Amino acid sequence: MSNSPISNYATMGNTSTAIAAMQAARWDSIDVAALTPDTLLAYCTTRLRELDGKINGMMQEQGGTRGLMAAVGRVKEALGRHSPLESNDVAGRKEILEAYVDAARSFPPGPQRDAILREMNAFRKTACYGDGDPPPIDLATYDAAALDREANLSTDNANNKVVETEIKLRSDGMDSISSDMNQQQEVKMIQLQSFISQRQMAVQLTTNLIQKMNEMMMAPIANLK
Repeated sequence: MSNSPISNYATMGNTSTAIAAMQAARWDSIDVAALTPDTLLAYCTTRLRELDGKINGMMQEQGGTRGLMAAVGRVKEALGRHSPLESNDVAGRKEILEAYVDAARSFPPGPQRDAILREMNAFRKTACYGDGDPPPIDLATYDAAALDREANLSTDNANNKVVETEIKLRSDGMDSISSDMNQQQEVKMIQLQSFISQRQMAVQLTTNLIQKMNEMMMAPIANLK
């Protein structure tokens, strides 16, 4: 009998312990003669279920990220449609504010939401408050009425005009947020590819071991011929 932990556990018939040993050990150290088809099947099923969970979770996260990227893009589009933004352009100011709020609410609390709110506050400072400091925004209470109120502030104040250069600054700020998200997605794509490779390896290695076991089982029969 082999002294490898896999061999000992498998021959003892302790399938769950054998699976743990297989996960921890090197595949090239496995004593194939000590394994059973049930042990291999149980290991493969356990490993595939684990990897499938990770792969599916990351793919769902990617779908959510595409929605977040689209929300950021809508802010840029709104800014681009109103460059420059005249002080009496209430509809344009409202469209941009709505896009900022929708984007911020799309993100969970964290650095990216904070970055969007900073960009929104920079826009509000010029577009709504004539370069005065805007009051803090609470997304939980910033409703349609509050948005309308800010969109209609000081429409006759020339200081509320947002010139093209500042619109570009705000658009560049959203580009920076998009760039950070793209970098994070690249890292996650590498992780996803790694999980897919591990899944393929688990299937291939288990298949190879089953083939070896089948050859060993058939050998005595061949010797009798």
